Amino acid sequence: MLLFIGKLLPPVDNGLNFHQTRESAAETARTGIAEEFCDVGQGLARVCEQLTSHIQANLRKHCAIACAHTAEMTLQRPRADLANASCAIYGCVTLSQRRDNGRADRLGRRQTDGSHLSV
Repeated sequence: MLLFIGKLLPPVDNGLNFHQTRESAAETARTGIAEEFCDVGQGLARVCEQLTSHIQANLRKHCAIACAHTAEMTLQRPRADLANASCAIYGCVTLSQRRDNGRADRLGRRQTDGSHLSV
């Protein structure tokens, strides 16, 4: 009975050619995709601009704070800085001192008391 009813109904014809419908759908899709890519590109450009300005502002602030701390530390503790530098120099051992058979202490004096022989 279902077959009989199907034969009595007129065929569905919306007046569109299937090929044309497919092509127009593809064109619409291409246009939509192109617009989306354009939107994504513009969005990325805006994000990059915002990040750049944010990083520049933070970098300027960070450098200003670091420079202020450096100047403050230099003004407050010149003797401590000099003492640290002299301790670093005091601790250095030259290559010629290392090559000596008799070991030299950190001031470059030869150890003559025999303490260099104990291992």
